[in-house]
Amino acid sequence: MLPRVDMQALRAFGAELNDCGKHWGENVDLSGSGNIIAHTGDTAFFETTINGVIGMHGNEVGKGPAIIIKDVNNSGIDMIWTNGLTGCMCIAIIGRDESGKLDAFFCHARHYDEKDAVRKPDNPMFLAREFIQTHQDIRVFWGTNFNYGVRDFSGPLKKDEAQKLLSNELGCWVRNDDCVMASELVFFPKLGLLKNGKPKEAYAWARAEDLKARSDFSMSMALSKFAPDAAILIKLEDHLRKLRDEMSSIFRFYPYDSRRTNKILVLEQVIDAYRVGNLDRLRSFADNARNNSSPFRDESTINAWYARDDSMTAKLVIEACDDVVRKISSMGSNGCGLRSDGQSIHSFREYKDMVDARMAVSRKLGP
Repeated sequence: MLPRVDMQALRAFGAELNDCGKHWGENVDLSGSGNIIAHTGDTAFFETTINGVIGMHGNEVGKGPAIIIKDVNNSGIDMIWTNGLTGCMCIAIIGRDESGKLDAFFCHARHYDEKDAVRKPDNPMFLAREFIQTHQDIRVFWGTNFNYGVRDFSGPLKKDEAQKLLSNELGCWVRNDDCVMASELVFFPKLGLLKNGKPKEAYAWARAEDLKARSDFSMSMALSKFAPDAAILIKLEDHLRKLRDEMSSIFRFYPYDSRRTNKILVLEQVIDAYRVGNLDRLRSFADNARNNSSPFRDESTINAWYARDDSMTAKLVIEACDDVVRKISSMGSNGCGLRSDGQSIHSFREYKDMVDARMAVSRKLGP
């Protein structure tokens, strides 16, 4: 579990937050008293004038600004924010280092979907993946304005594609529920909360809402490193290989090609999702397999589950999903954001009621 946070850690701001965005590049100090150990982007696209707040400009020329903060609870940094999220991606991560201290990463990644972005040191995605690989108890928050300039209702589809890409590239489950669709985002690293809006608005929200319950819920979803079951992965890969061999065979029953093609599409995505524990994707495929419904928008792809006998594709997809649910549910004392049926807990109120109920039962049973 992540270390408990001091709920008084969020300092009281007066009119200072009104000046956010008015001091780009002015006397920028990215030393953070030694706590900021890495950053990308020119200092002209940062703002550190307001005590306890770091801003990142959305119009940075290049790959985008990013920072890594060590021991965030003792860094003096309470808020990090960015704007201009149109076609770019905000990624905020907290995680525990080897000594148990809480570190934070934040970026405005302009080229997050660039090929091999995580292998290019000047791209914030490189630092994001490195942060995840070197920390435990990971929480990944993300967001952008997927609906900007969209007139064909493709915003949700773009979000799904980004969720898949981020999970695969960063190497861990980037939860759908941790996405905030907005052009301006504010991160409270000590509390594990991401909010849309300007710093002044986000701060008012944080102070007015049930801050402790929200933070407790967020911290309960910290992910340990996921390791797929080798036997399940081999079965998935063997089944995929068999289907590809059948598709390339001259002597085959050609009317089955559509079915094979859709099975291959499913298995390719399921294998990618299973390797990193992307439960959002696996749960969707498993639900379709159980309900014998189309796994893609094209209703004709329902034949991905067809088989002469029981569908091996469906069986393996469900097995992989169930394995991920079991492993993630055990990452923490309260289900790691999952209900007992493997579905996500969607609100801090539901989480609080669940924890209170468990504590009441525990007290009733006694030592």
